[in-house]
Amino acid sequence: AQAEAARRELIEETGFEAGEIKLVSHGASSAGLASEIVTLFLATRLKRVGAGGGVAHEDITVHEVPLTEIVPWLEAKAKIGVLVDPKVYAGLFFISQHK
Repeated sequence: AQAEAARRELIEETGFEAGEIKLVSHGASSAGLASEIVTLFLATRLKRVGAGGGVAHEDITVHEVPLTEIVPWLEAKAKIGVLVDPKVYAGLFFISQHK
């Protein structure tokens, strides 16, 4: 159920469909403060199937950045004031362990 929801959200928000999706990690987003659980998936064999951007109330801009350039790209965004969720770095760590 979670993987299928992740597949749908990936298409809706990014316009990419995953040929394969696998669970890499899950855990509390704010341990001790909330019961919310965050689940991270690795989507591979991607195929562009739409524009992405989310639904009506969402304002999502999709950036295609090579994995080898992602950390400097995120650091540059942070330097200009973009808030980068630490879960992004956690996801990058976990996928680096699944190569």
